[in-house]
Amino acid sequence: MAESISVNAWKGRIVKVALGLMLLGTAGVVSGFAMQSPTPQKPNLPHESDLVTQGRLAFERNCAACHAKGPSEGRVPLLPGTFALSLKYRDDKIPAALEDRSDLTPEYIETVVRHGIFSMPPLGKTDVSDQELIAIGAYFRESSKNPNGPIRTGPNKVIDR
Repeated sequence: MAESISVNAWKGRIVKVALGLMLLGTAGVVSGFAMQSPTPQKPNLPHESDLVTQGRLAFERNCAACHAKGPSEGRVPLLPGTFALSLKYRDDKIPAALEDRSDLTPEYIETVVRHGIFSMPPLGKTDVSDQELIAIGAYFRESSKNPNGPIRTGPNKVIDR
C-alpha cells in the first residue's frame, strides 16, 4: 500500500490548500482596497489674488488668441471665439468677451475646454491643467463687469441673481 496516502497526509494537504486560498483571498481584498480611488481632494489653491493673477496669465496663454475682448469699438470683434459668441448672443444680454461674463461656472468652463464646443477643439490636461481652469474661473469672476449679473442655466434660459 505504498501508493495510498494516509488520512493525515490528506488532512495536511487540505489545510495547506485552504490556507493558501485564504491568503490569496485576503491579498485580493487588500489590493482591491488599495486600488480604490481616493476621496477627491481639492487642489492646493494659492491665495485668491495669486489665483486671479494665475488665471489671467493662463487665459492670456491659452484662451486670449480666440477669446479676448479684441478691438470692437462699434466694429465686429476680430478674434474668432469672441466673434462667434457675439453672433450667438446678439439677441441676449450676454457679453461675447469671456472676461466680461459672470455666468460661467467652473464646471461649465471645464466641460467646454475638455470636450470642445462648435468649432472650438477640446483641450487636454497637458494643454490646460485643472489648476489653470480653476484659476481662469477665478479670473473671470474678478474681471466680469457685473459679478452679480444673470446666470445662464441652459439654451435661452437666463435667471437674475
